[in-house]
Amino acid sequence: MRAFFTSDPKTPINRSPILQLTRLNRLRRHDRASCNFQIYLNQPLHAIMDRVCVICHEMFSHERPNMRVECRSNCFRSEHFRKCLDMFRPNQEAQVLLKGSSS
Repeated sequence: MRAFFTSDPKTPINRSPILQLTRLNRLRRHDRASCNFQIYLNQPLHAIMDRVCVICHEMFSHERPNMRVECRSNCFRSEHFRKCLDMFRPNQEAQVLLKGSSS
C-alpha cells in the first residue's frame, strides 16, 4: 500500500500526491470558470439543471455509472444533458391532450 505522504527522494515532484490533488482542484476551478458562469450565479437554474442530471443518473446508473458526470459535462451542454432533458419534456401527444383538457 502506498502512503499518501511520501518521503522517498526518488519520487519526482510532478508525481507527488499533494501536487496532483492541487492540480485536480485547479482543473475543477478552471472548468467552472470556463463555463458560462451565469449557470453558477443563478442558483435556481443551476439547481434545476443539476436535479435533471441526478434523476437521469438514478434512472440509468445501472447502464451508465457515470451518467451524472457525463450529463453535467461541458457546462450542461453535453448530448447526455440534452437527452435527459428531452425525457422530461412533454411530447406532442401529451401537449395536445393537455390543451384539450384545459378548455
